[in-house]
Amino acid sequence: HQISFTDFLAAMLEVKHTHQNSLCAAAFRIFDRDVDGYITVNELQVILNHSSSSTLPAEVLLAMIAEVDTDRDGKIDYKEFLQIVRRK
Repeated sequence: HQISFTDFLAAMLEVKHTHQNSLCAAAFRIFDRDVDGYITVNELQVILNHSSSSTLPAEVLLAMIAEVDTDRDGKIDYKEFLQIVRRK
């Protein structure tokens, strides 16, 4: 059973005003655990595996990152995060 990064974000951010910067920034900080400005595969793994009873394979996590990684650097920056959040 796979969940896309987009669907996961939509479920996590079911708030009337997800377009507000303060809400988006707070959500981003949840994922960006080391506060370096990026969501990495390891950070995504910590959050998703903590909120799930099963561990997602690295390939699935890499696919989630690749789905929104427009600059192809292997991680999600705040701009990429905003684009995916605001799409929903």
